[in-house]
This record gives sequence, structure tokens and C-alpha cells, in this order.
Amino acid sequence: MAYVYTRGNTLGNLQNKGLIVDYGKYIYFYLNGGLYRMNKENNEKILIYKGETKYLNVTGDFIYCVEDRTLYRIAISGEEHYIAPYYEDVEEISIVDHWIYCHDSWSEYIFRINMNNSHKDEFFYIDTVPFSMAMDNENIYFSSDRNGNLEVVPVGAPFDGDEGKIIGEDIGKGAFYIHVEEQWIYYLESEQHPLEYDSFKTIKYHIYKIRKDGTNKTKIVEDYVNHINVQDGWIYFSNRSEQGALYKMKIDGTNKIKLSDDVCENIHLVEDWVYYYVEDKSVYRLFQEKLRYFQSQNLSFEEVNQRMNEYENGIFLQKEPKKLYRIRKDGTFNEEVKI
Repeated sequence: MAYVYTRGNTLGNLQNKGLIVDYGKYIYFYLNGGLYRMNKENNEKILIYKGETKYLNVTGDFIYCVEDRTLYRIAISGEEHYIAPYYEDVEEISIVDHWIYCHDSWSEYIFRINMNNSHKDEFFYIDTVPFSMAMDNENIYFSSDRNGNLEVVPVGAPFDGDEGKIIGEDIGKGAFYIHVEEQWIYYLESEQHPLEYDSFKTIKYHIYKIRKDGTNKTKIVEDYVNHINVQDGWIYFSNRSEQGALYKMKIDGTNKIKLSDDVCENIHLVEDWVYYYVEDKSVYRLFQEKLRYFQSQNLSFEEVNQRMNEYENGIFLQKEPKKLYRIRKDGTFNEEVKI
């Protein structure tokens, strides 16, 4: 029987920034500047840490997370301290067994830290700038910013090299939201060159799948999609062709079902629930109007993108706090998770 690695969070949740993690009788979640613990039985919530945390991983008595490009370790009681204060440029993490796998975007490589002694493994080093990094029980899958390839490196073995084994070449501008289910890899890819944005300044992606051996690359659905999570034969996604509504469908593209009309993002799966964050719809409409205006001015793609970035920075302070909702996977009992 194959060895099953222990993980700090699910692969799918970590692909959605790991804002929620399930551990024992509690769910830990981030919302609007705070990290909260919620009792599954009575839904009682307490604030355990105030900060902008993401990539939550729980193991033992600690939550490991990233805040402001720094790796933190937080005691379950809420006590805070660094695990590795000399790593201040950590973009994302994933815990597998006693290893913390880290993406350092400034230094442009993937490395790992031994949780038993907090030392960096000098024999594991992947020289890449990953658009997306995902791990199953056997491998690290990542899409490289340098060549757009989808590559793989074994999890357990030492590795010191520039590249992994290439699974898929010419993956447009790279694979995003990489998920692994049995012998298939699911991911988002844009067909537009240069990249094309939808009415909410989101790149127009489609869902693809490809076998682990690099064969049978297939587009699953024609809809523009963002924020996907894959589990137990189902894909949960934000359908940007329908203004970000929450959908689910079978991994072969059949049985497409709308779960909610909310403009959803960062989709997390915990037991029988789908948790998702909701963007303010008034801001969505403002982005639509402003994008249409810039596009009508005969500006280049680069100029439109620059103007939209400037507009986004200006409107950011007007945005309402995000809301967190949950809905059962069968589409029943939709409710807001209030703090």
C-alpha cells in the first residue's frame, strides 16, 4: 500500500490562497484582516490573530501561514512567533509531512524547510518562477513564468536542478489553479495572446485537463472561468461568462449546475460545504463601465491595462469589505459566515 503523506491543507484550498483550513473540530478562516476559529458543531467563532494571513496550513499545535511575504507560525491559542524569520520573501507555502515547501518569488525558486529543525534543505532547489504550484502525494507540479511549460518534480527526492520533467509545453502564458485528481491534472489556461481581460479585469481563462504523462490535453468547458477547486469528481468554479456565478460540474464537463448568483472567488471545500468569498457587485459594475470606456478610446492592450491598474488603485479604498458565504455542495442552505 502506498504511503499517504499528511498535509497542512488540501491542494484545492491552497490553490485558492488557502484562506480556509479544516482541522479537527474547527475550521480556521481568514476574513477582512482577521484569522478566526469556528467550531463546527455550534458555529461559535473567535478571533485568534489579527493580520492579513493566507496559505493557511495546520499541523500539530500550530498554524503556518504567510503574511506580508513572511512565513509565520501561530499557536492554536493565538500566540504568535516566526518559524523562519530569515525568510521574508515567501510568497506561498504548502506543508507535506515534516516539510514546508515555499515559493520565493524574489529569488525565483522553490525550496523547502524541515519543520523538525527549521533548517532549509540544501539538497532541494527548483530554479523557477512558478505561476502556480501544486502538490499531491508524489510530485510538485508547477507552471514556469520563463517558458510557460507545465513541469513536475518528485516530492520526496532531493532535487537540485534548473528544470523538472516537462508535462505540457506551450501552455499559453502558463497554467493557473493547478489541481491533481487521480491520473489527471486540471488547470486554467488563457488562449489569448496577448492576454485578454473580461469585464472585471480578470484574464479570460478556460478549464483544461491533461494526463500526468502529458497526453490527452482537453478543454473541458467553453465558459470563461476563474477560481476553481476540484474534489471527488467535481469541479467548482467561478463562471466569468455569467458574471462570476458559482457553478459545479463533473470533471468531464457534464452536469453543469449553478449553485449561486454571487460574484464568487477563492472557492474552498470543507466536508459537505463550499465556502466562497464575494466581491462587492457595485465595484464589479464600475469596472465594467470603466473598461468599456477605455476600450472605446482605441488604446493599445498595454495602455488599457495600465489605465485599469491606475483605476483599480484609486477605487480600492472605496471597496466594501468582502463577505464569506457557504453553501452545501448540493446547492441547498446558502448562508453568510458572519463574524
